Amino acid sequence: MSNVSSMTILRAGTFVRVKPGVRMPEYPSLDISGWTGHVHQLVRKPAHNGYLIEWDEPTLAAIPAEYIRKCDERGLLHDMAFLKKDQIEPIESR
Repeated sequence: MSNVSSMTILRAGTFVRVKPGVRMPEYPSLDISGWTGHVHQLVRKPAHNGYLIEWDEPTLAAIPAEYIRKCDERGLLHDMAFLKKDQIEPIESR
């Protein structure tokens, strides 16, 4: 676990892990606990503060084919996700 303050802003390139119990926002049936990647971009909008996370190779290799198919059907990217700060934690890079 990280002892980083909740006020700390994660910068682009920071490696992160999804906290336990987090589900993919667009597909609530998909538990993404433990998925890892890096912060691609900080998003600051009134209703959408959070981070665009780009998944790393081990996570991409483990993503269910059904999820990739659903993303393709809806024109969504399967290799990234928008998550709120309280859903992720910084980790050491691999």
